[in-house]
Amino acid sequence: MILGLIPPTPLDKGGLIPPAPLDKGGADRRGDLKVFNTYRLSYENGRNS
Repeated sequence: MILGLIPPTPLDKGGLIPPAPLDKGGADRRGDLKVFNTYRLSYENGRNS
């Protein structure tokens, strides 16, 4: 269920998002969702503004 909250955006944007949240060995799946989502939202906000 938790994995369903993470959209596959880092891959479908042509790799524009650096893999920082994922290079921790999947830490975002073990309770680090806030870090991943904050990173993603920061990127989205900067891209859309």
